[in-house]
Amino acid sequence: HVYPITTNGRIGIIFNGIPDWIYEEEVFGSNKAVWFSSDGSRLCYVQFNDTNVEEISLPSYDPMDLKSTFIRYPKAGATNPTVRVYVVDIHSLQSYTVPPPRVIAQRDHYVVWMTWVDNHIISSSWINRHQNVSIIAHCEEMSNWR
Repeated sequence: HVYPITTNGRIGIIFNGIPDWIYEEEVFGSNKAVWFSSDGSRLCYVQFNDTNVEEISLPSYDPMDLKSTFIRYPKAGATNPTVRVYVVDIHSLQSYTVPPPRVIAQRDHYVVWMTWVDNHIISSSWINRHQNVSIIAHCEEMSNWR
């Protein structure tokens, strides 16, 4: 069976488990932002919300196709995408929000990696926008992923 985990995705604006352009190219270096626990009972994913990120035009350099591609890309000092981390129990489809560390939660920040320590603990690395503060956080199922 296939069950939806999210219903709020919007093409080019809200990405669930798939990085937006800036995260794919500059942060994760990957086109995935979802990680399964080793026993497959849970998954962790990142949601990227580009609603307030400025759209820019990327020209095509193919002489046969002169169309431009429009992407949301945060220029220096402009609004970044907002990110949220979630853990989902595959059996119940219960979703839990994993908050960013308090030290950077009220400022622009990035989540730079996620990993499962075991089936009940995730570890994540966060940095502030200036990239001079880095925090590694562990969140446990026993504390509702906080």
